Amino acid sequence: MSFNGFTYEDLKPIALDNKCILGEQIVAHTSKKIEYVARYVDEWLYVIENISGHIFFIDAMSNAGLYENNFLSTALEVLNVFIRHAQRHQDRNYYLFCNDYDKKKIKTLTALKNYMLPMLRAKGIHNIYMYVDCADASEYIRGLNLKLIPFRGAKSSTLLYVDPYNILTEELGRAILDFSNNVYSEVLINFFSSDIVRNINNQAAVNKSEEIHRFIKGFCEIEDDISDENEIRKAFIGKMLSSKYLSYYHDFIMKNSTNITLYHLIYFTPNLRGLEKIKDTTYKLFKTYRDYDPKRSLEYYTIDLFGKSPEDYACDEAMEIILKHARLSRTREYSFKEIEEILLQEGVIPVSLIINGVLRPLIKSGKVEKRNLKGPRNFKEDNYLFKAEAL
Repeated sequence: MSFNGFTYEDLKPIALDNKCILGEQIVAHTSKKIEYVARYVDEWLYVIENISGHIFFIDAMSNAGLYENNFLSTALEVLNVFIRHAQRHQDRNYYLFCNDYDKKKIKTLTALKNYMLPMLRAKGIHNIYMYVDCADASEYIRGLNLKLIPFRGAKSSTLLYVDPYNILTEELGRAILDFSNNVYSEVLINFFSSDIVRNINNQAAVNKSEEIHRFIKGFCEIEDDISDENEIRKAFIGKMLSSKYLSYYHDFIMKNSTNITLYHLIYFTPNLRGLEKIKDTTYKLFKTYRDYDPKRSLEYYTIDLFGKSPEDYACDEAMEIILKHARLSRTREYSFKEIEEILLQEGVIPVSLIINGVLRPLIKSGKVEKRNLKGPRNFKEDNYLFKAEAL
């Protein structure tokens, strides 16, 4: 019988017996963030297990492993995902790297590790490894370059997750960028935009304000008198995409119960397949919304008075996005891959909606001509000519 992983009820007595602290109580957006990351890792594994023998998830700010109000941390939820996959793929190795600056939280995580790994071995699961460190996140990420050297050249896949409580510092941003320049990896970052809005010019928190300005000017490389969070975030994304390996991004908004944006979960990947999988995960959890609002109910995600679903409106938006690109570009002919790259980064639809929701309607309306390079039924290996008169 397969083992599905560890529950909160399994692990809390271990922490208490070792006189360890638990993490703070978390709220809806944090628990949804944890679910989002774990669900993405599950989707990611189905792809990379076909090509990689060594799989790494790195949580650079991992907390204690358990929160006070009955939630597992991101790292332990990912561990449970690893456990389910590792039993089906015993020829693959799964590595969970955890780090936190708080020694008390690391004591908890270490106690849990010392309980969990022997339990896994007793259940015949020998291909999961867990490492726990206590260091400043910037120093930890820089040190990972050395730790992962033995696996360079091997078939390995890596996801670095950085989840700070505040906006990134210049030093942390540089450490992440340096890592992504040296290690072929995916990167998921909590970009704490509300910290910029609240503190960029806060005279009551001068040190924080100066730190934000150093990040803007030193890392994002834009003028530090710019205070628009959107412009700063765009510059940050552009800087990350200057990495040797990172090519695509996905930006998702997390809000609190009063509908205020707290942070953006920004995902970077070298591979279009990674972008496809993060969009699939987003669609499964949040449909075609660009944000998570704890008060929003997805139960009313139905047809409106005009006979259109939210997916229909999202596809309409996607058509406008690609038409605008064609309008502003000298290029009027796009491959399916080029259309996919644009829509998965700028729109809200997953790849599964592009053909029927975007391309077929554009072809039917006469705005786009399908070139039929591989025949009329093959859409993904084809080019599409955008008619000048329709733009």
